[in-house]
Amino acid sequence: MSRKIRRHNFMVFSLQFKTVGMTLVPIALIALLLLLFSGEVAGVLFDGKVGQKANDNVKIDSPQGFGDQNSNGTEGVSSSEKGKILPLVSVSLAPKAENGYVSNERVYLRNHTKFDVDLKSIMESPLNLLGRKKEGPQVLVIHTHGSESYSEKNAATYNSNQSDRNTDINQNVVAVGSTFAKTLTELGIETVHDTTMYDRPDFNTAYTKSGEGAQKWLDKYPSIRVIVDVHRDSIVTSEGIKYRPVVDIGGKSAAQVMLVVGTPQNGLSHKNWRDNLNFAAHWAKLLEESNPGITRPIDLSKDRYNQQLRTGAVILEVGSSGNCLDEAIESAKICAKSLSKLLTDNN
Repeated sequence: MSRKIRRHNFMVFSLQFKTVGMTLVPIALIALLLLLFSGEVAGVLFDGKVGQKANDNVKIDSPQGFGDQNSNGTEGVSSSEKGKILPLVSVSLAPKAENGYVSNERVYLRNHTKFDVDLKSIMESPLNLLGRKKEGPQVLVIHTHGSESYSEKNAATYNSNQSDRNTDINQNVVAVGSTFAKTLTELGIETVHDTTMYDRPDFNTAYTKSGEGAQKWLDKYPSIRVIVDVHRDSIVTSEGIKYRPVVDIGGKSAAQVMLVVGTPQNGLSHKNWRDNLNFAAHWAKLLEESNPGITRPIDLSKDRYNQQLRTGAVILEVGSSGNCLDEAIESAKICAKSLSKLLTDNN
């Protein structure tokens, strides 16, 4: 997803780097470099415990905003022709209410807008989804940035010149969307999956094209109640440290997920953004109740991201560029199960 990197303070609770092959990097040296040179790492506090699944997990609070600074995949890093070998660090993102979040019933929200948000009041309102039709799909899965891809499994480093984009739909977020849509269908929620690569060849027109594509699906299937635009995030510091947000769910590594809700702040009409936020908050609540730690805080954005098209329209960020595809697919199954329950309970 294309967003400017925002600089946030971290709360880092435990830090441990994994060495790979012949590359042995002393932990003390890395910690010192972080403290001296990382613009994003400020107010460092060591506390909490390392996650059980990944021994190199880090407990931190909101390292930074979204990456994806350009369309060629070299996000947040400048390098020589050969590239640099840089750290890829596993993290478990654990929000704290005192760090500027709005929260209610296990749901956290980071508000980047001028709008005041009473999350408790919003969540007490009934969902304002389109009524269930007797026939036709309920969910549209789409990918504005279909070429967003993931890292190699078990990677602890990465090359700064290696692209975080891939046009193979079996290797990028389209594969994640396929699992998400397939799981929904298996659970009785008829789903349409649009595999179009809207960010190719022109990344800058992706949202315009995906909005047009979504409208065509709505015209064809007026029964669609929910639009899920599946992305993956990018969490890379200016020094090139790439993060892998992961959590242990039932003994399996799953990528942490984040719901993004748009608003009309940047000037485009979007009257139903609070309905979308209510929908996202209830989905996040279900996810956290059944899979604690799976969600990152909901991001309330200044842009609308085509979400004016339905009262159940959201962006679902499945992991980050530091995650592997298997972790993202595991999370897609989890997200589909919770969405199936939400829709079944709100027919």
